[in-house]
Amino acid sequence: MQNDTTLGERVSEAREALGLSLEEAAQRLAVKKATLKSWEAGRTQPRPNKLQMLAGVLGVPFSWLLNGSDEHDPMSDDSSRLDQLELKLTRVRQLQAELGLLCDEIAHELAEIRKVDEHLEELVA
Repeated sequence: MQNDTTLGERVSEAREALGLSLEEAAQRLAVKKATLKSWEAGRTQPRPNKLQMLAGVLGVPFSWLLNGSDEHDPMSDDSSRLDQLELKLTRVRQLQAELGLLCDEIAHELAEIRKVDEHLEELVA
């Protein structure tokens, strides 16, 4: 069974049902706020991989998000759970990579500060 809502309307409906702002949802999806807003307005469509991620982040069945299907399929629940876990793992890996980059930046900045500090000590001595 399908309803007459658009993909963008379903995305907006699910986001609002979770109490997420555009900013919060966009951050969880790793997209810009303008991108999510464009999806919700129906101006653009998310790529297939983002559709899966949307379903996971918004906690809705992929089939409902895609076509408004209200049918309940127990197999899709298991599939949806697996998809959600895969999305979470992907997000953790992204965060891990970002954390590594931040650690590298901090180490570089500390090295620069140490050089300046050593230079200042030489000038004072």
